[in-house]
Amino acid sequence: MEIEKIILELLSRIKVLEEEVLSLKEIIVDRNISVYNTADGVEDDKNKTKKNYTRTNEKMFDACYRFGKMAYNNPDVDIKEFANTVMKETGMNKSSAYIYIYVVQSLLKGEQFKRHINSNALKRYFELILIEFGKEGLRKALFATKQHIEYLKQCNLPVKSFVVICQEFEVKI
Repeated sequence: MEIEKIILELLSRIKVLEEEVLSLKEIIVDRNISVYNTADGVEDDKNKTKKNYTRTNEKMFDACYRFGKMAYNNPDVDIKEFANTVMKETGMNKSSAYIYIYVVQSLLKGEQFKRHINSNALKRYFELILIEFGKEGLRKALFATKQHIEYLKQCNLPVKSFVVICQEFEVKI
């Protein structure tokens, strides 16, 4: 009997820890901490050098949106060159710029994307797509994002912020 009580207690503690881990994952994914750190930089353990990172901002979102539209309108263009330009114009990390441009292109096509952007960017992109491409464009973007949400669920990653944004914009179509 005593062993059963111990096992039940351990299982309840594990459940609490799992919930905390999920909450932390959502915060990390939402803030893109895996890609961005403070503007002061972060020390790289391998090289012991200081690397500077900047947080994404609306100027970066808008530049990636502009180039994402261009990639959508010209499918043969190399997104890497666009990412270089965004990096030079805004200071955004080149790899991140590539991902954000790719996501905008996918939103406009209505195709699933498997790279993650922050929720502020997604909301901004929905706003811009509604203005420039109307309800049909927003419908495609929502479809692509719902597919992305399913992908995140399969990876056991949090989706709450994206679901809330989708619900907010579904009423507009």
